[in-house]
Amino acid sequence: MTTTPTPPQIAARARRWSRPRVAERLGRFGRLGREGWRGWVGPAAVAAVVAAAYIVYAAWQWSQYTVKSWDLGIFAELVKAYSRLQPPIVDIKGDGYNLLGDHFHPLLAILAPVYAVAPHPFTLLVVQALCFAIAAAVIARTAIRRLGTPTGVLLGLAFGLAWGLQYAADAQFHEIALAVPLLAWSLCAMLERRDLAAALWAAPLVFVKEDLGLTVLAIGLVLAYRSRKPLGLWLAAWGAAWFAIAVFVVLPALNPDGAWAYAGNADPGGVFSDPAALFHPQKGVTLTLLLVITGGLLVISPISVVLLPTLAWRFLSTNEGYWGPTWHYSAVLIPIAFLALLDGIDRAAASRWGGCAATVGMPRRSR
Repeated sequence: MTTTPTPPQIAARARRWSRPRVAERLGRFGRLGREGWRGWVGPAAVAAVVAAAYIVYAAWQWSQYTVKSWDLGIFAELVKAYSRLQPPIVDIKGDGYNLLGDHFHPLLAILAPVYAVAPHPFTLLVVQALCFAIAAAVIARTAIRRLGTPTGVLLGLAFGLAWGLQYAADAQFHEIALAVPLLAWSLCAMLERRDLAAALWAAPLVFVKEDLGLTVLAIGLVLAYRSRKPLGLWLAAWGAAWFAIAVFVVLPALNPDGAWAYAGNADPGGVFSDPAALFHPQKGVTLTLLLVITGGLLVISPISVVLLPTLAWRFLSTNEGYWGPTWHYSAVLIPIAFLALLDGIDRAAASRWGGCAATVGMPRRSR
């Protein structure tokens, strides 16, 4: 059933679509387009520097026949199988070994078209460099909006060349390369109060590696705390569910031994009963580096909670290789730390402004 508009409604519609209002809207759209284009110049420059640095380093490693582990060959065989529309059977791990029984990383299948075009292990090193560069551009863009171009560009470069990403590049390709830009997109959207975008960018992390389901759980809880909306709780449930599915269903089903291959590394009781392991200096080095690159400001941001799942499984493991800052294990911490830094800067500035406002009798600025 249709209703006839009243005279006030007709007048309101006429004003909304009058020529001056339409011209104003078109002009605003044009300004946003120009500002958007200019706004990406600095981030694009950051991405170019970061990508070039890591590709050159990868090429140098390749020319020196530097092989950090079997992992680059393993992942190259996996992506090759995907590019041929075959299951990820990698004989390097064992005869007929399905790599989805080692770690849960089905999102690597998106690299199949790239590998089909450039079927070479070095392709994965370039992909990893580009993932880090994209994340650097995203973070630089957010930093520029908040801190201005010079500071934002410098912060983007600091992120792109941070120790966690350098160690990951040195360790050559690993699946966590895909997590770095996803975390950057998700947490930048969270800072900008774009809750749905934050959730959508975080959701695929569960398909990068099994432990990232817990990271998605943490992102969901922080999102729920910041937005006071149920979306964050749904995201948290999604992360927890996929962690359980990966660890208790998929990995045991596809692993030759019928169990999660890394379950033996998790021994919180053993770690807590051994003070030397619980307070090992390498754990202190990792935490200190996180504090240093953020000037300690990450601790005043709720986003720092997203660091806890990765730090927990690493520090409560009996595998000493997880404790320190080396290898690729800290790469996922770097975008979290830098976005917590940006949020911490905002909070520190708001706190200072609030104190000054209270001193002169002005109302405190709300966040």
